[in-house]
Amino acid sequence: MKYSKALIETICKSLKQGCTITATCQAAGIHRDSLYGWMEKNSDISDIIKKAQASAIKEVENTLLKMATGKFKYIETHEEQIIIGKKKTPAVLKKRIHKTLLPPVGAVVFYLANRHPDEWKNLKETKLSGTVTGEIKAEDIWKAWEEAKKQKEEKEKKNNATHSRIKSKGKG
Repeated sequence: MKYSKALIETICKSLKQGCTITATCQAAGIHRDSLYGWMEKNSDISDIIKKAQASAIKEVENTLLKMATGKFKYIETHEEQIIIGKKKTPAVLKKRIHKTLLPPVGAVVFYLANRHPDEWKNLKETKLSGTVTGEIKAEDIWKAWEEAKKQKEEKEKKNNATHSRIKSKGKG
C-alpha cells in the first residue's frame, strides 16, 4: 500500500493515543515494515511519527507526575433515581464529585528512581576489587562471595549481640 497524507494522519492519531507501531499499522491495514520504510526514505514522515509518539509519552509523563505529587484530579458522576412532589414525578439526580487521587507509592518510587537514579535507584551493586592473575573460575568467585557473605553475617550477629547486651543492661 502506498502512503498518503490521510493514512499518516490516521497513524499519528493512533500513536498519540498511546498505541504501539505494530497495533497502529495493523489497524491501518499496513505492515509495520512499510511504515519503517517510509520513515527511512522520508525524514518528514519520520519526524511526524516521532512527534506523535513523543506526544503520547509526554502525556503519560504528565499523568505520572500528577499522580506522584497528589495533583491528579478527576470528576466522579453519580446518578440517582428520585421522586419529586406529591405527584411522585420520577427524576434523575446527578451528583458530580470532584476528587483527588492520593499518590500511589509505586508512582512516587518510579518517578524518583527514574528522575534521580543516583539517590533512588532500585539496584544493588556489588563491587569487587583486587588484582587478577591467571585464570578466573566461576567457582572461585562463588567461594569468595560466600565467604564475604559469611563474614558479613558474623559481623551482624556480633553487632546484634552487643546491642542486646547494652539493652539488657539498661533495663537492670
